[in-house]
Amino acid sequence: MTKPLILYDDMYDKSVIYMEDSCGAAPEDLNEKGMEHFGNEDIRTALRNFKMAKNAAKRSSDDSEKARSYHNLGLLYSIKKDNYFTSKEYFKQAIDIREDLDENTELSESYYHLGLTYERLGKLEEAIDSFDRAAELKEDIDDKGQMAKILAYIGNLYQLKDNEENAKRYHKQSIDVMKELKDGNPFPIGLFTLISNINKEELDHEELMDYYKDEVHLPEELDLPINLDLLVNKGRAENRVYQSS
Repeated sequence: MTKPLILYDDMYDKSVIYMEDSCGAAPEDLNEKGMEHFGNEDIRTALRNFKMAKNAAKRSSDDSEKARSYHNLGLLYSIKKDNYFTSKEYFKQAIDIREDLDENTELSESYYHLGLTYERLGKLEEAIDSFDRAAELKEDIDDKGQMAKILAYIGNLYQLKDNEENAKRYHKQSIDVMKELKDGNPFPIGLFTLISNINKEELDHEELMDYYKDEVHLPEELDLPINLDLLVNKGRAENRVYQSS
């Protein structure tokens, strides 16, 4: 699958060089148009716009938009093409630029998506490192909701590595951060992620929640979802599929 994608990409490189000379559009406009086409499932046009944005940003020395175009290309190759090797390189190029810019929000997103890409490549240590950096940046910009989600992801990766001690530690951190949120029930993301990925012996509702209340000290008044057992079984099934792929 990789070779056709690379050849397809090379064909676009040639067409982009021709089109950008007659276009003259600003890189931010090209990135915006690319995301619009991306959202409309017009991947061919989105790819063209992102590559035009990248080259336009290089010509104008606009590092912010150049990093944005690399990030957008990483998203496209990851989400729409399942080409994670190419996606990884684009995210790393975006990060290299954004590390030198005062754009922690954007930098955190690039690290987050790089972590997802490493996870799909089966490189769990690299995924954890990327997620750790993303969580640090989310803390710096006070984005506690996303920080809690990323910490829960790290806990899940440690579960895949059979490192229960670190898994519990990160899940506990995730829940502690969620408790600080002010918008109602602070647990939906962290609790769903934590419970749906549990990889332990069969437990019924009461046994499962006793385990987590003992280990991570969930509050007694937590309103549990009715289909908790479905979430647990769904998580087990996803883990089995992931580990066998």
